[in-house]
Amino acid sequence: MEDVERPRANPLLLYFACLLAGTLAVIFFYPLTLEDAYITFHYSHAFAVGEGIGAWNVGQPPVEGFSSSLWMFLIGFGEKAGLTPFFVSKLAGYLSYALTSLLFLIASIRERDKSALAENAEQSLFLAAIISALYLPLLYYSMTGMEVTFVCVQVAATLLTPFLWRSNSSRAIWSSLLALSLVFTRPEGIVIAVLVNGYWLYAFRRKSQWPAFAIGSAIAMLAAMTAYRVHHFGELVPNTYFAKATGGTLSHRLMLGVRYVRHFFMAVAPFTIVFLLGAFAAVRRKFTLSLHVFLLGFFALYAFYILKVGGDPETAFPFSRQFAHIAPIWILYLTVSLVLLVPDRRKALIFAVGLILLTDAEMLALRHKLLIPRQEKVLARYGPFKLEPPNPFYAWLRQFAAPDALSSVSLAGEWPFYVPGNYIDNLGLNDAYIAKHGHLQLTSGIVDSKSDMGYVMSEHPQFIDGYISGQRIVDGQCPLENNDRAQMIDEMKDDPTFQKQYVFVTNAPYIDLDRALFIRKDVAEKYPDKLSVVPVTSTSLYRNDCPYR
Repeated sequence: MEDVERPRANPLLLYFACLLAGTLAVIFFYPLTLEDAYITFHYSHAFAVGEGIGAWNVGQPPVEGFSSSLWMFLIGFGEKAGLTPFFVSKLAGYLSYALTSLLFLIASIRERDKSALAENAEQSLFLAAIISALYLPLLYYSMTGMEVTFVCVQVAATLLTPFLWRSNSSRAIWSSLLALSLVFTRPEGIVIAVLVNGYWLYAFRRKSQWPAFAIGSAIAMLAAMTAYRVHHFGELVPNTYFAKATGGTLSHRLMLGVRYVRHFFMAVAPFTIVFLLGAFAAVRRKFTLSLHVFLLGFFALYAFYILKVGGDPETAFPFSRQFAHIAPIWILYLTVSLVLLVPDRRKALIFAVGLILLTDAEMLALRHKLLIPRQEKVLARYGPFKLEPPNPFYAWLRQFAAPDALSSVSLAGEWPFYVPGNYIDNLGLNDAYIAKHGHLQLTSGIVDSKSDMGYVMSEHPQFIDGYISGQRIVDGQCPLENNDRAQMIDEMKDDPTFQKQYVFVTNAPYIDLDRALFIRKDVAEKYPDKLSVVPVTSTSLYRNDCPYR
């Protein structure tokens, strides 16, 4: 049997240089924490202080508004140990990113010493280590407070199980634990665990049944979580499913999904070319490369899933977060394809490095205005390893918010995290009624556009986050600059309760957070020296020349 050439020192040095470069790039994103990460922080804090699982509001029924159970518990246990959610989430995010890449490297080193599980697997795995070390979305999301890279490392470990472990007993234990973790981490974890281990069950059907243990573990965990969910939350699925994946027409969601998938493939155009050439190469080989075909099939199925659910708002989750969740699978498909197309090892390595640098440059060019200025401002003011401080708007608002105050917000992350009280999430992620009965705006370009402001007004909140620009109202201008939430604004402004009982705050610090603040009249009257208000019906919100629909 022909000896497989061992990796030289230079490729390994190049890999660690790439990992170091990625680590340095992570520092640039360190100050940032995404708005939705604070939602999980809110639930984690409630768990840490003994209020229970899913305690969005004190004394009210629990709701599963967090997107990852295991991530929520990890941060909650960290807080119990005296660690901040920022420290835990960013440390776990970075370690998950680095370990994702290192697992590919370890798998490539171990694969060179035994018979290949797939053609050119060693080289494909090594190139995947390089690309995952430099892939910009993984660098970015490792610091956002969200669970993206935490999912990635589990996907990578599940995919690489037979490359990482030699004995079938070790594979059975490892893959079963990962299956439990995946299902506990994300709703789609059951699909990932079953499909990946299902492929390995097919690949090892004559040698071992270890993947069957992993599939059984995943199904058992899903059954246990579903039973608990029904008992504790009264639902079969998380509240986020109702808020984001139900309502409207299939054609509307498909339209949004097509836009999202198209944006991903266009944003990674150099990768897309290799994706297509790799598929063509598989066809020419009459689909004899089973791992390659599986990776291609999984990637295609996942893209169809995104088409069905409609994707995510890119302004809230840049760099196609949905595809970043399963990055290890399509990155390996990318590198398997690359090795097929460029058999020479040195040329393939050079090509892979150029490919990832070019793709990162393209993504930065597309999202520069959304990401870079904010980071540069924080770094220039506070230096590296300094978190972006809370918005001064929240400190100003705290003086009016009693612990039992009820607020209606569309910013359901930072606002409830920093300002005490109970909250209605206008978009339904953390409100069971809106999630299931809210009205989806069919003209919106984003999925999470459900609202029911009539229901919100029936609860008589003391404070309302108007979503629209407060400064533009102060200046007498039309406040709504886009129509993705126009239905929600219409429902609010047309509601009789809103018109009669609420006033607009003209002296809120809109320079810090430009979200129109409306307060119930009886609350505003308690602070005549601190609040300057006008009736909502006298504002530009009701100008006849301001279209909303």
